Amino acid sequence: MRSWVADFFRFWWSLLYWNLSKTLFRLKVVRRCPCQSPSDSGRALETHCEACLTWERPSRFKRICPLLVETPEGLMCSTDTAGVRPFWRRAAAWVAGTLAGLYAAAVISAFIVLRLLGYPVGIVNLAWPGRWHHLNEARAEYYYEKGTSSFAKGDLRAAGMSLYLSYELDPRRYDVGLMLAEIATLSMPSRADSVYETLIAQHPNQAMQTAQAWMSSALQRGDFAAVRKVALERLETGSPPQAPWLHALLFATRELGDADTLRRFASTKAGAAWQTLISTELEIREGRTTRAVASLSETWYPSNSYNAYYQTHELIALGHPSEALITLAACQSQLSGEEQASVRLAALKRMSSPGDWHTQTQTMLAQTPPTPAVVELLALHLFRYPDAAFLGEVLAWLKRRPLQPGDNSIRAYLALYCAAGAGGDRSTMDWIAGVLRSQSTNRFYFLDTLKRYFLDSNSRIRPSDFLTIVPLPLEMVYEVWTRDGAMEAARAGKLRDRGKANRSDSGSLPGANEGT
Repeated sequence: MRSWVADFFRFWWSLLYWNLSKTLFRLKVVRRCPCQSPSDSGRALETHCEACLTWERPSRFKRICPLLVETPEGLMCSTDTAGVRPFWRRAAAWVAGTLAGLYAAAVISAFIVLRLLGYPVGIVNLAWPGRWHHLNEARAEYYYEKGTSSFAKGDLRAAGMSLYLSYELDPRRYDVGLMLAEIATLSMPSRADSVYETLIAQHPNQAMQTAQAWMSSALQRGDFAAVRKVALERLETGSPPQAPWLHALLFATRELGDADTLRRFASTKAGAAWQTLISTELEIREGRTTRAVASLSETWYPSNSYNAYYQTHELIALGHPSEALITLAACQSQLSGEEQASVRLAALKRMSSPGDWHTQTQTMLAQTPPTPAVVELLALHLFRYPDAAFLGEVLAWLKRRPLQPGDNSIRAYLALYCAAGAGGDRSTMDWIAGVLRSQSTNRFYFLDTLKRYFLDSNSRIRPSDFLTIVPLPLEMVYEVWTRDGAMEAARAGKLRDRGKANRSDSGSLPGANEGT
């Protein structure tokens, strides 16, 4: 083994040295033949090779110089001195073959190691330099699978890190970036907006989908400034449909107390189509309700579904349900059947005609089969206008004909759970929780948080604590924030009144005014 190792290193040294020496001899830079023994004649088959004398096995030198042959007198050179020449092609073949072998061994070893680690890499992509860019795709897929696995286990931090690496390696993977943004909403809310901004910049063709996800994320987190920003950008770019973005802008500016943004938007080309609606909205905010009601009761042009939605709902909110029903009759072709039913239920509830409202609800429950969409509609109505008797009827209706298990039915049951919470109905909440847990392996632990939020008056839970993990209908998310804002305002008013009372009482305490 030692002799083989010694000749191995001699081989690589001799491959360069003797070919270079022979080249100099052929160019007559060196006059003496570098490899033939100087004591011999220099003729073919009579001259020994001086170059191989130091080798452990001289015959191995044939791999470098094929002129060396075996004779009865030993190894001899098969050419005259004048015919001694280098063999660079042979040297190049040895070098190329060896490098190719080492490269193949490295590729196979790397392939085995990467596959054992879990990288979905192909050997062709690994071997061919022109396809090395696919290695980043394989690494990105590896980290994506790790991220999804961590997310399934509930480890949001590990999931976010893996998905971040995956997206950095392959920014073309929009699905990875979108999932990263959604996880950022759960684990790093302060960074979610920057992730969505990056997605819109890098994937302009999916800007609408990204904006929808961003708006939903910001709304769940209670980041109304981000909702305003996204909605305004979508409206200014003219991305259809415009109505959801206008609705989001109205809601966000209401929550932020920002009328200036609406005024600026109304002066733009994109806002020109909504001039009547925006001016009416500003009148409502400025307290000019008489003028606002008069405007809401008129026919608006262009006639569209959102104008009809806004007019009817705002008339009900301002305490004019009869006018809302009249407006509904004039523009009902613009609204879906579910939305018309929602307006009628709300208007009749606000009117002093409980009999008509009860007839409407009974007709609806008798003629309409339970579907997730209908349950969501009823849940929204019960959330806005809690009614224990009607909730009980809806519950009996669902018990007779339960919804089929599925994501849509889960969302509908959760909306009804919130409606029961708004009405303070603990038993109905418990029943819905039981139904949800019986239809899924998910234990729905967030239901306890929801229950405390609705039923515990001393709870410090905010909607942002559960909206990011509870799959509620978008309209219900709006309603939760609206209700929360009203409750906060009520609590603030009570605190102010209590403070005034305490200050008033302190003046009547013995000695309170002494020494002043």
